[in-house]
Amino acid sequence: MVRPGIGMYGVGHFEGFDLKTAGRFKTRISQIKRIRAGEPVGYGCADVSENERIIAILPVGYADGLNRKLGNRNGYLFIKGSRVSIIGNVCMDMCMADITGLNAETGDEAEIFGERISIDEIAEKCQTIPYEILTSIPRRVKRVFFRE
Repeated sequence: MVRPGIGMYGVGHFEGFDLKTAGRFKTRISQIKRIRAGEPVGYGCADVSENERIIAILPVGYADGLNRKLGNRNGYLFIKGSRVSIIGNVCMDMCMADITGLNAETGDEAEIFGERISIDEIAEKCQTIPYEILTSIPRRVKRVFFRE
């Protein structure tokens, strides 16, 4: 008998098993803004750059399960083939990412976790366990199930 637990989602490291990620959490860029050098980003003006930059505003925040500990350059999103830093404080319904030099556009996909950013990595950055990352995603986040 086997009890796979969280391994069913492709999460965790188990000797002798090569697990494949079974889910993704993604969103799309809702706005893109040019920010001048010295302009703050986010609540509390926590992020200020010495250089001009391009930021993406994404419609996902801590009310959607994106942990606030990932803000202020602690966490990443995967956009247009690159890892980009989440900048400023994560808001209730949105977050911002530095996409300077990416040639990204409104509507482009942003992976929060999946094939390129693991739930294990996010859990480590948030000082918690993968189960908490998965169970913190509320019903308001749309789920799409499919079979291969």
